[in-house]
Amino acid sequence: INSNWEEAFYWMDEIKNLSTASFYNNPALKSSILSESELILDFALRNRIDRLRSELLTAEPSSRVQLNNQLLEAISEQNVLRRKVLQNIDLESVNLNRLRRQLGRSDVILYFSMLDNYLFAATITSRSLDIQRLEFSNEDQNRIDTLVESLSTDRVPLHELEWIRKRILDKMDIPDRYTNYVVVPDGFLYHIPLEILPVKNITNNYSYGETEYLIENVTVSYVNSLKDLERSFSHTPKRKQDLDFLGIGISHFENSESQILPGRSLPPLPLAEKEVMEIARIMTKLPNNFYLLSQDGTEQEFRNNAGNSRILHLASHSEVFENDPLYSLIYLNPGNNPDDLSGNSENDGLIYAYELFDMDLSNEMVMLNSCESGSGNYIQGSGIIGFSRAFNYAGVQSLILNLWSIRDRSAYEMSVSFYRYLNEGLGKQEAMQKAKIDYINNTNSNPSYWGSFVVYGNVDPIVRSQNPWIIGSILVLFGIISLAAAWLRFYRFPLNRL
Repeated sequence: INSNWEEAFYWMDEIKNLSTASFYNNPALKSSILSESELILDFALRNRIDRLRSELLTAEPSSRVQLNNQLLEAISEQNVLRRKVLQNIDLESVNLNRLRRQLGRSDVILYFSMLDNYLFAATITSRSLDIQRLEFSNEDQNRIDTLVESLSTDRVPLHELEWIRKRILDKMDIPDRYTNYVVVPDGFLYHIPLEILPVKNITNNYSYGETEYLIENVTVSYVNSLKDLERSFSHTPKRKQDLDFLGIGISHFENSESQILPGRSLPPLPLAEKEVMEIARIMTKLPNNFYLLSQDGTEQEFRNNAGNSRILHLASHSEVFENDPLYSLIYLNPGNNPDDLSGNSENDGLIYAYELFDMDLSNEMVMLNSCESGSGNYIQGSGIIGFSRAFNYAGVQSLILNLWSIRDRSAYEMSVSFYRYLNEGLGKQEAMQKAKIDYINNTNSNPSYWGSFVVYGNVDPIVRSQNPWIIGSILVLFGIISLAAAWLRFYRFPLNRL
């Protein structure tokens, strides 16, 4: 593979494009975008195409031309409908050379593609491209599944995280000068954030306080594809919103029964309301902050106001449907009208991922701080595919998500700390890094508590930095220039001396 890295990378990216196209060719998504007549037409065209292909296999030469023309016509009609579904999705291969020119000196892209038992790991910088083929046997993948299940518990085995680091990052051999990681995950790496990996060998499996984690040395952000990364570099707000911050905090749920895991109840989130109120208070650089609490946090309010805010923060429950991530859902509260629970799916308090595709959000950032989105052996990391692609399709520039279930208190403290650093003018990946380091040093160093938060998409600051050192440097420089100008006037024109 090392003999032709760029060609190998091209085919890795093409496979991801095919996977993406398959993901969007989803009945639930089609039903939310196409009209009823278009859905009927799509169904009829699929049947017609299958029939024509079958007839071509046994057709006489004299009728093959006519059947081919009919088949091409049917495929053309089907493509019109498909383009309507995929109108916001660019499946063209990325211009790798152009993308590399946009990378800074400390930036490195870690691009992963999982094929059967092989993880292809590419390291992309402005200067180089390298690809490693890393083998993970079925036994290895079972071991990884066990690790993923442990991440939402109090007993995260550090030796297993060390094993992942040795199997992946150590083989990639990334120079220390690269301190800003942009990760394109695949396979099990949707479940395991790289920033929780220990950077040194472990002496004790649970010595969390003695461990140094990757997040303490580098910033980490994620994108679903290189196309998403390319778009994030040219990020410009799509429109002017009336609100700077909209927080929806649901502490009490009218319908507390899980829609995905029958018999499971959704517990109250006592700190969800306090969370959105505190964030609205500390974001002092943003003047127009608003929040909705519990009973006011309805699906209808979400639909009416979510797209009209630069930042949307949801402190609620969410659940991931592993079999089809587009059926993953966010829990809000239903409307006051009791008929909504059975007669109006747009105000039943349930927002499925596929419903987001039909919304115009265009937010600079959405934070989905869902504190109890799964339990037990319910592995939820891959659900990020559903939520992240859905929010991205709807126009959201950045998305902050949890990869596993965390306590209400941890969710509150991490998110408030993150927004405090955003308010100081830091980029999103830097704000998240500092929030995690603060939590490690001052609260709990167990990755289960702080590691679940991940930043997807654009990482630009939300507010302009007003760093006093920068302002001071500008003033000093201005003073030096003024003194130099005065000196030149005095000594170059001595006749003007008094």
